[in-house]
Amino acid sequence: MLHKTNSRSQRILWLLEELQLDYEVVFCGANIPTQELAPLQSNHPPTKFPTVQIFHDDLTEVITLSETAAIADYLSHQLNALGISLLSGQEAHLYFYWKNFAEATFMPDLALKQIFAQIVARTPLSVRLVSKFLKFGFDRGYLNHALQQHLLMINEHLKSHPYLAGNHFSIADLLLWFPLLACT
Repeated sequence: MLHKTNSRSQRILWLLEELQLDYEVVFCGANIPTQELAPLQSNHPPTKFPTVQIFHDDLTEVITLSETAAIADYLSHQLNALGISLLSGQEAHLYFYWKNFAEATFMPDLALKQIFAQIVARTPLSVRLVSKFLKFGFDRGYLNHALQQHLLMINEHLKSHPYLAGNHFSIADLLLWFPLLACT
């Protein structure tokens, strides 16, 4: 597994542990060793984090896969674990909603928060006040309210459900963990 510390790929490490799979981690920072990337880049240039190579039992088929949700879905399907197979109809509905909410709604808003913070940090000091006002306006006009609404909705749901999909820990819980961590 190609992993970048303090990134969303932490969720795949957790998934691999939950599924009790054997794995090897290649830690990547700012300087990624070229020899480590060569086998992964052949199928998925440019390299994304996480990227996994999945070796099937006979070792003749190797699948290289990127994107956290895709990896989670694939492994869940292959192992019949942490996905919809154990869920009732209502739980499956919740599973699909929250799994997609984490990636399509919650994470983009958090990414915008990070992008605006980076814009301010990288703006030359002489004009930084302008970028700070833009960030303040966007935070106040949209992001802070949206993120607060997301957190309230998650909190309300979890008051009546032990897990996002109801009574079972699932990939939805795993995918939502990082956005919640990022909020702290």
